Amino acid sequence: MQFLKPLRSNPKFLMLGGAALIVLLAALVLSAAFKKDIVLIVDGESMLIRSGARTVASALNGAGYKPGPDDQVFPDRDRRIAEGDVIELRRVRRVWLEIDNQAQWVHTAEISPVGILYAAGVSMEEGDRLWADGVRLTEAMIDAELRPSELRLKRAMNILLDIDGEDLVIRSAASTIGEALWENGIQIVEGDEVIPSTETPLANQMLVNVLRSRPLQIEVDGNTLDVRVVADTVGEALSRAGVALVGLDYAVPALNALIPESGLIQVIRVQEQVLVEQAAIPFPSFYQPAPEIEIDNEVVLQTGSYGLNASRVRVRLENGIEAGRTIEGEWVVREPEPRIIGYGTMIVIRTLSTPDGPIEYWRAVEMFATSYSPCRLGPGSTICSYTARSGLPVQKGLVAFLPEWYDYMALTQVYVPGYGPGIVGDTGWGLRGRHWIDLAYGEDDWVSWASNVTVYFLTPVPSEIMWILYVRD
Repeated sequence: MQFLKPLRSNPKFLMLGGAALIVLLAALVLSAAFKKDIVLIVDGESMLIRSGARTVASALNGAGYKPGPDDQVFPDRDRRIAEGDVIELRRVRRVWLEIDNQAQWVHTAEISPVGILYAAGVSMEEGDRLWADGVRLTEAMIDAELRPSELRLKRAMNILLDIDGEDLVIRSAASTIGEALWENGIQIVEGDEVIPSTETPLANQMLVNVLRSRPLQIEVDGNTLDVRVVADTVGEALSRAGVALVGLDYAVPALNALIPESGLIQVIRVQEQVLVEQAAIPFPSFYQPAPEIEIDNEVVLQTGSYGLNASRVRVRLENGIEAGRTIEGEWVVREPEPRIIGYGTMIVIRTLSTPDGPIEYWRAVEMFATSYSPCRLGPGSTICSYTARSGLPVQKGLVAFLPEWYDYMALTQVYVPGYGPGIVGDTGWGLRGRHWIDLAYGEDDWVSWASNVTVYFLTPVPSEIMWILYVRD
């Protein structure tokens, strides 16, 4: 305090001190008047400072940042600064760069991936892949200000493609063939074949064949399969589609045929079954005389039984439907037994009173009677015949039988109620399925007949007898 007193009491010192203070205040005022607000970005970190520096370099120095010769400064270091300017300082840093498993440190102030590569003297080519800090970069990200600490570049390789005979070269840094094809817009659809396979690791100058599939429809087992395969023949197509032919199965078209333009293939499933089939063997009927039975009567002496025939049959089924059968062998399991019918051969002589007097007969047969005359020989006939087969004239008293009867009964006598006696002397065609007699008349006394009658065969009994009367079928 004592030291100050003389100072205060000395007017000269007071004047000097006041002047100095005024100069200082003036300097401070002028300095404040010339300072500017600027934005300073250092290695991506932003800050607002107030600086009275005239240039970018002096502003950085004033803020405590002295750029090195390889550091990047924006704007240029010598540029004069103005209010609101933005100054960016990018200082050199180390970036780990790996190219196809060969690594190095790069010292650069660049912050974009492509800038870092350029600083290392490396350029990217078509198909190359680039990762920054483990993240694969898209084309838009390569120029971004990412400030990565690590870059990995994978060089693209040439791939020689043969697509159904068309040559093509693509580039890719993919890991596998499939990824490289997809990356180059080459679509692989179901059924296409890629050789080597799509999972094969990529190698430079690799030759890759792409075989395009074609759509097919395969009708099999009641279903229609829509598939895509690479094949030329039907057999190859079925094999690649996983459709197997077993045993006698076949395809339409045939296996060695080219795939049809329609793309339709049919698979016919064939099965064979071996069956044993049985069939009845009809039994024959035999007639034999039965002396104890009166003529024109029958008795069954043995009923007869069916035999049994067996055959081994191979049946072919196509898609479940029978397509054919083949008999491979036959044998008789049981022989048939014939039916034996006894026909009566006992002759009994009887008499009968008639309007024409008593008659003696040995056979009586129910028959259908018709009549004819020399010029009424039958439907459609336009001729006249006056002589019968026997040579006798066609007139009343003459009767006609079937030729089979006539051979046994020619010139024998019969009696027909309502007609009278007659002699068998002519033949005719008769009626189907029934016994028949045709009664002769002259032209003047003809009477139409179409009725059932009993015909009596008069004695004497002929030496040859038709025991079983023939009926026309």
